[in-house]
Amino acid sequence: MNMENLLAKDVQQYIHANRETDIVLFSLKKSPFANISSIDLTNQIQGWQKIKTKVPSWYTAAPLLFPPKLNLEQTSSQMSSEYKAQLINGKTLVDLTGGFGVDTFFIGKSFQKTIHIEQNESLSAIVKHNFDILKRDDITCISSNSIAWLQTRKERYDWIYVDPARRGRDGKKLVQLIDYEPNLTQQLPLLFEHTNCIMIKTSPMYDINAGIKELSHVSQIHILAINNEVKELIFILEKNGTGTPKVKAVNFTKRTMEQFEITLNLEDEAQVSYGEPEKYLYEPNAAIMKSGRFKSLAEAYQLKKIHPNTHLYTNSSLINFPGRRFKIQTVLPYSPKNIKKQLAGQKANVATRNFQNSVKELKQKFFIKDGGEEYLFFTTTLNDQRILIKTIKA
Repeated sequence: MNMENLLAKDVQQYIHANRETDIVLFSLKKSPFANISSIDLTNQIQGWQKIKTKVPSWYTAAPLLFPPKLNLEQTSSQMSSEYKAQLINGKTLVDLTGGFGVDTFFIGKSFQKTIHIEQNESLSAIVKHNFDILKRDDITCISSNSIAWLQTRKERYDWIYVDPARRGRDGKKLVQLIDYEPNLTQQLPLLFEHTNCIMIKTSPMYDINAGIKELSHVSQIHILAINNEVKELIFILEKNGTGTPKVKAVNFTKRTMEQFEITLNLEDEAQVSYGEPEKYLYEPNAAIMKSGRFKSLAEAYQLKKIHPNTHLYTNSSLINFPGRRFKIQTVLPYSPKNIKKQLAGQKANVATRNFQNSVKELKQKFFIKDGGEEYLFFTTTLNDQRILIKTIKA
């Protein structure tokens, strides 16, 4: 990718005019510029379309440049980056795995000086250009292997942020910490030589309890979900910190931000009541489901669980809740013959909790079509009876 050629005025005008173009159709076009390939132009269009939803505040800036699509896949959204920026602050921040720089840009607003380290020289140059356009002269871009760079430094920093590479050489996504680059289970002592405070972003699939064991001095864990899909796990480490980590589950919806916080060791001490479905049914959001803090949730909201292994909650009144709320219409014993009579050909949204059959199997068995206003929960009660709970959104 030739940055100088892409930044030519006529090229930028062409890219800007095609930002909303169907990317598949655009990729089939021949480049109108002799010194720029159609692949490079397609990368730029894809980049603009990606940040329109992921980093909307950048969409009005020009002329930004974008790396190949793969370099954008691990990039945080503006929403999650701004959340992380509220968690930490100070004079100096080092982002050891800067990538496309979205986290650096937003988290860096909480610091006087930020250093962006990226070993890919071409990507580092793109980020520097973009930060210049975005008027962020408080950020210094350095192209280097971050661990090698840190080994040459004597300075200490208020915070170090790390979002390790989570792709193998074959392109597959990696989940375990020891497979990331850099391997933080090996490099933490070096990082703590240069700071007392570290923020680490991991795969949303990573196990929280494994993180507590593999990362020393974990003081906070933040589970970030957007529209009920877990996107990031954030571990905050404090060198001199002691005590039990706090877990905060956050789900950004179109209307609000749902939050639930619990100190880790309080889950075992939580008092839980169990009972049959009452008037309302509550389903925790994805961030809480990832946290595994099901008893604490029941205690905090004074709800009954339907079964120890059924993470659905109930009570007789409607309350604010970090998840979905449903009004129960009827509860039926799981009798395939009777259920088939009632549901055959019906439109509904099907879910299972602690149930032996999958959603796909149940939809096929009872000829249920997707859609409609009803939500059907196939689940198991405290006395191990299988039931169907028919609901609508409350």
